[in-house]
Amino acid sequence: MDSIYQKICQSSIHNRVMEGASGELFLATPRRWIEEYVAGERQISQEMLGVFSENLRQRQQLMRALGGAYIHMVAPDKQSVYMRQFVGDDVIRIAEVYQAQQREPFVYPLQDMIAASHQQRVYHLTDFHWNAFGALVGLRAILEALKHPNLHEVIEKWRARIACKSDWSGDLGRLLTPKRQEDAWVFASNKKDRAKIERYSSHCQGMFGKVLLWRHPEALTQQRLLIFADSFLEALLPPLADLYTEVLFVRSHYCHADLVQAYRPDVLLTSSAEGYMCSIHSDQRARPFLDFMQVHCDLSQCDAPLLQYIQDLLTPQTVTSIEPLSTS
Repeated sequence: MDSIYQKICQSSIHNRVMEGASGELFLATPRRWIEEYVAGERQISQEMLGVFSENLRQRQQLMRALGGAYIHMVAPDKQSVYMRQFVGDDVIRIAEVYQAQQREPFVYPLQDMIAASHQQRVYHLTDFHWNAFGALVGLRAILEALKHPNLHEVIEKWRARIACKSDWSGDLGRLLTPKRQEDAWVFASNKKDRAKIERYSSHCQGMFGKVLLWRHPEALTQQRLLIFADSFLEALLPPLADLYTEVLFVRSHYCHADLVQAYRPDVLLTSSAEGYMCSIHSDQRARPFLDFMQVHCDLSQCDAPLLQYIQDLLTPQTVTSIEPLSTS
C-alpha cells in the first residue's frame, strides 16, 4: 500500500499543483517541503513551537502596554478542510500540532470552515485560497475573538455582496495547460462604497513587502487596525474597512514592533497560512520597518502619501517610549 507521501507525490500534475478527487486543485511546494509535514515524514520541532509561543506572548505584551487588543489567526490550509478530496483522512493538520503543544491561544477556524463546507464551497476549486464564503468564516472567527459589537451587521452586509463569477481561474488553474476555470464565489464590488475609501499601496509585487493603507471616514468605529499577514487576510480588507476608520496592512512573516509602537493601533491582527507554520520566524529577527520596505519594495513605485505617512510615523520623535519587552 502506498504511503500518504507517495499518494501526495502521485497526485502532482505540475511542480506547483496537485490534483485531488473531483478536480480539486491543491498547492504543491518546492521539494514537497510542506507535504512532508502533512504526510508525517517530518515533525514540527520543539524550537518552532517555542518560537511561535514566544512571538505570540511578546505581541500580546506589546499591545497590552499600548492598551489595545491582539489576535493571531491561522488560516487553515485547503487540504485541512478538503481532506478527503486530497489523499484521505490521515494527513496531519499542522496547526493542530501547535494547539496540542503550546499554551498561547490563537484563532484556527477549522471546524467552522468544515461545517460551512457542507453547505457550500469555502475554497476555490482552482486555487488554494478561500472564496468569499470561506472569507466570511475567517472574518467571523476574528470578530468573535475580538467580541466586536458590529459582527452580525458586517457579516450579513458582505454575505449579501457575494456573487458568482463565471469562467474564473485561480492561481493554480492558471498554471495548467489548458488553464482550469470555475464558477467562483467572490465579493462583488460596490462603486459607491469604494468611492468613500482612500487606498494607498506600495505596489510591491513580491511575496512579501506589500503595504496597503485604507482610510474610511464613515466606518462603524473610529478605531485603527494594524495587520501583519498574508494573502488570506488581504482578502478580508474590504469588510474590515467597514469596521475600522483606518487599516494598515503589511505582508510580512514578522510583527515589526517599531511600527506597532509608532502606529499605536487599537487592534493588532497577525496571521499566517497553516503551511507557513512549518517554519516560524522569530520577531526578534525583524528588520526595522523602513529597512524592511527598502529591501522588499521599489520605493519609487510606492504611492507618495503612503511612503510619506510611514516615514513621518517612524521618525524618532514620534516613536513612543515603551519599556523594552522582557524575555522572561
